[in-house]
Amino acid sequence: MERIKFYKSCKLYGRIQEAVNLYTSGESINTIADRYNMNSAGVSRAFAKLGIKTRNMSEANMLAVITGRRKYISGKGHASWKGGKTIHENGYILVKCPGHPRAHKYTNYVFEHILIAEKKIGRFLKENECTHHINGIKTDNRPKNITVMTKSNHMKLHAQKRKSIAR
Repeated sequence: MERIKFYKSCKLYGRIQEAVNLYTSGESINTIADRYNMNSAGVSRAFAKLGIKTRNMSEANMLAVITGRRKYISGKGHASWKGGKTIHENGYILVKCPGHPRAHKYTNYVFEHILIAEKKIGRFLKENECTHHINGIKTDNRPKNITVMTKSNHMKLHAQKRKSIAR
């Protein structure tokens, strides 16, 4: 490491290599600052003077989770949890349902109308089946408003509706 002048008043004077080793082994700037009775800005300035790239907030948070200093919270324990329901950009309600065959690969959300239809018929929908909202309201997921039909019949139904509107 290049010799850089630190003033004797700096609390890291003579211990900078030890602080750098702690940081590269995964310690946070805050932990190092506490250890040397400094504030984190002082440690950051010392590292900047040495040309040591510090972690951004995302990297620091991930390292804290990996090392066990912080627990990753998702689902019910997270501050932004809204009960596992959200609205898709196309207007349908999505429900968190990990393990469902139609769950999104990364988010684990499934359209609520699919879950209700499957409960109504007592099985998962087949590949060629889909659901239809009888009254046309995407968020009205009452069992009596949802019917299961083949995808081809569903397309025919909507084609007939478009024809009748065009007249």
